[in-house]
Amino acid sequence: SSINICSSSSSSSISICNSSSSISICNSSSSINICSSSINICSSSSSSISICNSSSSISICNSSSSINICSSSSSSSISSSSSISICNSSSSISICNSSSSSSIIICNSSSSISICNSSSSSSIIICNSSSSSSISICNSSSSISICNSSSSISICSSSISRNNRFTKQHNVIIFRNWELQELILVILIPT
Repeated sequence: SSINICSSSSSSSISICNSSSSISICNSSSSINICSSSINICSSSSSSISICNSSSSISICNSSSSINICSSSSSSSISSSSSISICNSSSSISICNSSSSSSIIICNSSSSISICNSSSSSSIIICNSSSSSSISICNSSSSISICNSSSSISICSSSISRNNRFTKQHNVIIFRNWELQELILVILIPT
């Protein structure tokens, strides 16, 4: 039980924080951050790679102009087999993966690629993309999937039983069939 703080402000550096039962905080600018612990907080400001891996924890990765990878495969954490993965990035690539039994995955990105994957039995997946050219992909086996995008491509696949519906957002029309697990139709209408 400890608290690990790794700070690096050099132009090219590598910060690694490992702990089995603690809080790890890694801050760096223009570097590579690797944090593995029960509670992971990785913050990187400019041109960097942030990797947060945890089993039974909370993973938070924040970065601007970088690559964010948040993976959580917990079986018991905050409230009996649940995990929370939050990836926030601007002008970057955000990947959130969770294979827990009940999890919450939130991927927010502007002008980037957002990928949210969940194979849990009951989860909530929210993918928000507000860029002019972006790709949002939400996959879930039995959950609630919400994909919001303006002037982009949104792909939502879910095996949950719901009615078919059209969703129009700016110049994007998305036809969703919630009874199928595959992509149904994506129609782009030029403005």
